[in-house]
Amino acid sequence: MSVDRATRETTTPELDRLVGRNLRKLREELDLSQTDIAEGMAAAGFPAWRKATVADVERGARKVTLDELAGLADVTEHKLERFLVPDADLSADAARRAKVLTGKVKPQTPDGRGDVSVERDKEKLESFLTGELGLDVDELSKLCREMYGHPDVWLERERRVTAQGFPESYERERHEFRARRGHATRAMLAEMRDRIQTKPTKPRGTK
Repeated sequence: MSVDRATRETTTPELDRLVGRNLRKLREELDLSQTDIAEGMAAAGFPAWRKATVADVERGARKVTLDELAGLADVTEHKLERFLVPDADLSADAARRAKVLTGKVKPQTPDGRGDVSVERDKEKLESFLTGELGLDVDELSKLCREMYGHPDVWLERERRVTAQGFPESYERERHEFRARRGHATRAMLAEMRDRIQTKPTKPRGTK
């Protein structure tokens, strides 16, 4: 599986089932039909969505891409994390992946003490990318949304990092993830540079 494809898909079938269950619960809370969700998704830029698509997602029989997950959040006017609320049936590995997808993961050492905070890591990544690309944070978020369907560069990088799974031990994970993050960051930087260079520029004097 290519990196691009991996970053646009939820990580495991278990998470797909979780998204489906939470979508059904939220839809029923909002008193919406499957047709309502399908029409909303079509209007949000996902024309292939039909009532049957919603039914398949709710059964966990259809994989939901990150773009589509962001679309569901827009359609229902709820945060993305609402679709990833864990339940008792979710394994520890899938629960952690759900936290990664919502940006709530906070690495822990074996003795339970916190490691580097997500917020600090996000700020560091944003600072690096804005400095390399000559953009401010808002421009970086806009570019990220144009390219990946959502505005969070940290989330995009972490999806790439976790696409290959989680090492068994904390020590191995810490070193392996550091290497993966470096590779993912460089890949995203190169992709963003290419996008900026190929974007058409407006003639001077036009708004």
